[in-house]
Amino acid sequence: MVSDYPHTDLDHIKAHSPALRGKRILITGSTGWFGSWITRSLSHMGVSFTTQGRGPAPLGEYDYLIHLSPANTQEVLDKARKAKVLFVSSGAVYDREDWYADQKREDEKICKSHPSRPVIARCFTFVGPSPKTSHRAVDIF
Repeated sequence: MVSDYPHTDLDHIKAHSPALRGKRILITGSTGWFGSWITRSLSHMGVSFTTQGRGPAPLGEYDYLIHLSPANTQEVLDKARKAKVLFVSSGAVYDREDWYADQKREDEKICKSHPSRPVIARCFTFVGPSPKTSHRAVDIF
């Protein structure tokens, strides 16, 4: 276990997420701060999962899809089939005007109209141990 993740947090997540054990989980865009915490938490729980980087959406049947990537949303949702989908958006949709914020806004529109009815989590302002070397002031101090 890497020391920059508090064991108490990981143990709390493990104790309160027993329904994920034995499920097939696909995570797209798992290399950022939030995705790193999700993958670390699932690993700590002993839950098996598949990660997908850039490129076409993978084929296969999954119980859960956690879509963090600001890319390929329509394709990923279309291929998700029977999976319960969590689309992780960003607070950047409120006030930023750049590619990332624009893409997250567009992806939210896709999710709202998609037949799979994904849950949208608009996450922002994370504070805590960083899984990587970070340039953010909150991580440095």
